[in-house]
Amino acid sequence: MKRLVESPDKKCYDDIEVESKRTVDALLGNNDIFIASRSTINISLSIYYCGSEEFAEGAVWGPKVVDHFVLYYVYEGKGVLTVGNRTYALKKGDGFLVPKDVLTSFQADKRNPMKAAWVGFYGYLAEGYLKRCHLTDNHPIFSYTKDEFFLESFSEMIQVSKRKHNRYCKMMSILYNIMSRLIDITHDNDVGNKHIDSVELYLRKAIEYVDMNYSKKMSIQDMSDYVGLDRKYLHRIFKVNLDKSPQEYLIVYRITKACSLIRNTDLSISNIAMSVGYNDMFHFSKIFKKTIGVSPSEYRLNPIETKDEMDRQVRTNQEVDGDQGQVIQELRSAIEELKSVIQDKNNEKA
Repeated sequence: MKRLVESPDKKCYDDIEVESKRTVDALLGNNDIFIASRSTINISLSIYYCGSEEFAEGAVWGPKVVDHFVLYYVYEGKGVLTVGNRTYALKKGDGFLVPKDVLTSFQADKRNPMKAAWVGFYGYLAEGYLKRCHLTDNHPIFSYTKDEFFLESFSEMIQVSKRKHNRYCKMMSILYNIMSRLIDITHDNDVGNKHIDSVELYLRKAIEYVDMNYSKKMSIQDMSDYVGLDRKYLHRIFKVNLDKSPQEYLIVYRITKACSLIRNTDLSISNIAMSVGYNDMFHFSKIFKKTIGVSPSEYRLNPIETKDEMDRQVRTNQEVDGDQGQVIQELRSAIEELKSVIQDKNNEKA
């Protein structure tokens, strides 16, 4: 490599690169840092722990099942991953998912054992984000060698985790950055391979718009403009694939969010209505009762008794096949995961 030196007392650029690489490696090493318990968890997305390890020759993890997700990144060496009955070779620059509720194991290579960093996380939005990254139990790996983004991100997360103040917000921002980069990589790969399905893209953008704007005044025309489709065609796509109109989808999304706020906060019904996009509390109460079967106040007094009604109302009946179905399932999975978490909390109280 050509050495660029301005004067004898200044370091050349390639020396600086080597020093930077050593610094990142030194920051990783062996770490296992616990971050949050179930009692302190943010039910949408929360980090449980993070860590890194220079695995011994032939070291084995598992096989076992975990009740959350763990994302690993291999920054040196080799290994083998087994998820269910499928096996994958691992090398430097590969990342892999330990999926929730699936028997998983991995083993470091005996000659060139891997070094890896990881983050464990949970929440009803987690599976949706991972599906957008194309990371599932059937496709648990990715590869990225363009730059040192993932190595540097995990290194920063581990260092931040050792702080005594403001570590959690910073760590969550790093996790979101990692997710964002994975989604971008997936999108770039899809475009490059020409595998994108136009309907999937339209639905993804529509779901994205609802997620970003449900808490404020919005119209279906606004959604159509954002997606770039005629309103009637957008309506048709929703009905065919979700068995709901865009308006019905928006209502279900808002009421599901409202149910979560009623169950998990002491906010007034009026404040909850405003938080999910209804400026008129009476209109909100009317829509809530029509969807759930009881008024918001009655639901707060006895949420367990009305849960079956909620299940019937928010369940999407039509099954969708293929990759398109994975994207559409994002909200559906979020709703089901949320109800599962709520039920677990109710069981603990009982």
